[in-house]
Amino acid sequence: MYNVDMFKFVLGALDIPQPEKQVLHGIDYSPLLFGKPVKNREEIFGQYDLHNNGLAYLRMIRTAQFKYVKHYRAKYMDELYDLESDPDETKNLLKRRSLAKWQKTAASLDRQLLKWQKSIQDPILEPAYH
Repeated sequence: MYNVDMFKFVLGALDIPQPEKQVLHGIDYSPLLFGKPVKNREEIFGQYDLHNNGLAYLRMIRTAQFKYVKHYRAKYMDELYDLESDPDETKNLLKRRSLAKWQKTAASLDRQLLKWQKSIQDPILEPAYH
């Protein structure tokens, strides 16, 4: 369970309907309390903005096999790791030598990440300077 799941879990555990017209992310794990199954999470998203001693705007998607990190407002720094063969994330597959081989995987993960960012109205998608 992740922080994003907590609100849905509490509502489900207390048998309170979700608010209408409000998009809630996460999974309601309360059925597990009653021995019922719950849908497995297929991906995890994350965001991190660093504003001390430099600037960094990072967004991430992690699936069972891959972790993709997109660096906004920085070129050639995106990261892709095959967690099955490299669980310690030591080999960035988007380095120039292997970029062509992994470009489709990175593009697919990038589309999923962008869809999630739009769903949460991520401010990084707005122009940096107006």
